[in-house]
Amino acid sequence: EFVTEVSALGNISHINIVKLYGFCADASHRLLVYELMPNGSLDRWIFSDNKDKLDWKLRHSIALDTARGLAYLHEESRDSIIHLDIKPQNILLGDKFEAKVADF
Repeated sequence: EFVTEVSALGNISHINIVKLYGFCADASHRLLVYELMPNGSLDRWIFSDNKDKLDWKLRHSIALDTARGLAYLHEESRDSIIHLDIKPQNILLGDKFEAKVADF
């Protein structure tokens, strides 16, 4: 089941979906290797003292990036994927705070 899910993730390519570079499925070890997202997850920024760094223009941009990623998964990808666990921990931020959806 894990390998099937990884295979589906490996076929997804969109600017607002985190890229999967590799995985490990050795016995009880399960590991996904994603692209580096230097600013971590969105929860790091909105649930801490760092929230002041996210002005409304940047928050709007993050929301649009997230919506684009979800729209791709739900409507545009070859195999429709419904993300059932959207939360700040699953929105990853690049070096310029571009948002990418993860963990689906």
